[in-house]
Amino acid sequence: MKIGWGYKITILYVGFVLMMLTLVFMSVNEGVTLVTDNYYEKDLKYNDHILKLENSKLLDEDVSVKYSAINQTVTVYFPKQFGQLSGQIQFFRPSDDREDFVVDIANSDHNTLEVNSKDMVNGLWKMKIDWQGDGTKFYKEEILIIQQVS
Repeated sequence: MKIGWGYKITILYVGFVLMMLTLVFMSVNEGVTLVTDNYYEKDLKYNDHILKLENSKLLDEDVSVKYSAINQTVTVYFPKQFGQLSGQIQFFRPSDDREDFVVDIANSDHNTLEVNSKDMVNGLWKMKIDWQGDGTKFYKEEILIIQQVS
């Protein structure tokens, strides 16, 4: 018994519809995680961010970060030219936003800030340093690789 060309087209069409329904079902069930929950608000503040980056380029001495696996600390060195420091450092874990945390910047000895890293998970971290020195706003991002010594 031969199958006619009309039946072949119907089978092809039904197969295509089933494949499309399967793809739609798979895409609906795929979890989508955003880098940040409030990205619309952050987009509106973009000009302020650009100003902070420009201010950071004009610094004689830049912010520097040093990680010590032995002491389990992350030390942030701010320029010595500023007396009053304020702001925040966000430790951002790209692979798992549940690990993210924020440290407040306050005046400290010799413009350094030390953060305990013993509870930080090994791997890649991004530090988003949003700070203010003597009334001027600055911003810097640093990549940090944590390797805890056992």
